[in-house]
Amino acid sequence: MKKKIAVCGNGWSNEYLEIAMSGIRKCAEECDTDVFFMFNFSSADTEPFKQEGDTNIYKLLEYGDFDGVILLANTFHLKMEFDYLRKVIKEKNLPAVSLEYQLPDIDFWGSDNYTGMYELCTHLVETHGVRDVAYISGPKDNAESDIRRMALEDVLGEFGVSFKEENVIYCNWNYYEVERNLPEWIKKRSKLPDAFVCANDVMAMATCETLDKMGISVPEDVKVTGFDHLLSVRVHYPTFASVDRNWDDLGYQSMKY
Repeated sequence: MKKKIAVCGNGWSNEYLEIAMSGIRKCAEECDTDVFFMFNFSSADTEPFKQEGDTNIYKLLEYGDFDGVILLANTFHLKMEFDYLRKVIKEKNLPAVSLEYQLPDIDFWGSDNYTGMYELCTHLVETHGVRDVAYISGPKDNAESDIRRMALEDVLGEFGVSFKEENVIYCNWNYYEVERNLPEWIKKRSKLPDAFVCANDVMAMATCETLDKMGISVPEDVKVTGFDHLLSVRVHYPTFASVDRNWDDLGYQSMKY
């Protein structure tokens, strides 16, 4: 009998899902395994009843019928999603792996958030003379975003530059929050920073396009960098540096694991 694997995630991160799913499918075909994808479109800024309704999709599965679960956990927006899935995985004693986001009691498979950002920021400082940096951040207390920020702070510290909390703009991985928050942040400053280092590519694209609407040129007036190396970035204008996370291989290895 074929093995059955459940894959749970959030559908807003569509390009990441497409790449990760391609690796999962490739391995599933090689291993003659059935894969069942379960995605919702939950968001932290919706009403509680809507959040609960979105989370209920994960309650439709009969987890006892599956041989394992892959959690695309870095796409989840809600604590209740993490809590429910961890609970049912433990109750059913299912083998499980969490991608790109560490969860207690669940095996983890992820990319190196620190090294890529460290190398990118070192290039900014050494080659482009960047010193004054703003960080476009994911959610507060998010592990991935915090590690990337740590890499930025470490690089600046090595060059004798202290990073200030006031230079963090929390935009929760979201394009529209950059559009909303960035202009207000710029208006409060006497001058532009040397660079906006963004915690993901979606926010980097939003930063470039918001700056353009404000008459600010990238990279002539200010540098912008991203993280993820999405396909859409490769055709984006202006271009900007990003960090490739090899999500297709990550999906493949999680399935093989």
